[in-house]
Amino acid sequence: MWYRFIAADNTHFFPTAVLAGGALTTEWLSGACGSLTSIACNSAFETGLTPGAQYCIRCVDETCLGPVLLENPSIEQGVNCWPYLPEVDDTGGLGTLITPGWPRMQSGSSDSFSSCANYDTFQEVPASWVDGSDLLRVHARSGKGMAGIVVKEGVDYTEYIQAPLTEPLIPGEPYLVSFHAATRPGAQLCVNGLGAVLSRGPIAFQDVTVLPVEPHVISQEVICSDQWVTVCGVVIPDEAVDHITIGSFYTRNEISYNGDLLDRAYYFIDDVVVARVSDPGCITGLGDAPPSDEGAQSEQSEGLRVYPNPASDRVHIVCDASLFGQRGVIEVFDVTGKRVHAEQVASLNALQQLDLSNEWKEGVYLVRVRVEGQPPRSARVVLKR
Repeated sequence: MWYRFIAADNTHFFPTAVLAGGALTTEWLSGACGSLTSIACNSAFETGLTPGAQYCIRCVDETCLGPVLLENPSIEQGVNCWPYLPEVDDTGGLGTLITPGWPRMQSGSSDSFSSCANYDTFQEVPASWVDGSDLLRVHARSGKGMAGIVVKEGVDYTEYIQAPLTEPLIPGEPYLVSFHAATRPGAQLCVNGLGAVLSRGPIAFQDVTVLPVEPHVISQEVICSDQWVTVCGVVIPDEAVDHITIGSFYTRNEISYNGDLLDRAYYFIDDVVVARVSDPGCITGLGDAPPSDEGAQSEQSEGLRVYPNPASDRVHIVCDASLFGQRGVIEVFDVTGKRVHAEQVASLNALQQLDLSNEWKEGVYLVRVRVEGQPPRSARVVLKR
């Protein structure tokens, strides 16, 4: 579901628990429709808003998700329990596991924690070695394990955690990608830019600087809490990606921060999710959905995306945000240019289902969506029975 509002002041309340019994993942976004920026997840209150600016909230019903595609999503310890891990150069090098299912693929010394480590087990997970204080501890969000990474220290020292997925993602299908992050209590430096990137194959990087890749999910807000904060987004991959990498994707010159940049920004990571949105109806454009920006039509003229492709009986049309809630016409043309189907849609959804007639022959068809005041979008789909 999509919800749009104009901020009356710098704080807004969104009662997520009222919807679907609270079984929702919510994502707050700012910016112009068609180029929205994720700023927060799973938050009933959001502060730091700009009065008069437009914001959007997207909700995904978690009961509509498929299985989590990670071997060890809660980053639990295996047979070896480390209080922390030494530098990569002092271990087996790149590929050394920090915990089952999570190999180090960058030169930074990312860490893992568990109550089986040599600290007070009453506290479950130790954080005291990070700054030398026995008083500063963080509990795992679930289970007894979690990872820890330095996301900013010095000029651009950055660490990451990485894991292979249990199966490649299907191009064109929607997936929820999320993880949870927390700082140690009293952190002297907090930053934004924590995110996740999906890749085809591992990202091996023999350096300790910011990865030169574009993240699929990122937090624009500064995370500065020892309570777990969710970073999430809905991703529709273009290729069969099979790895996830989590860390900071902003350089020293790009980040926003609280505190002293000469200090260390250290974050704990837990409960990573990559799961297919199994019911397309879970992501819909309803009611007060974001319209397209005036004067930006030329920027919105890219083609549609459809899946599955090839298809046998139906396809789902992936609409961009500028179409949500708009009245439109869906047309289908065969290879001769003859229009074989046309239907009016009172309110276009983010994922719009199109049934393929049993009377149509196998072959290539052109699917086109027209909305008044916007250039038409089109995509080719192969029909195979």
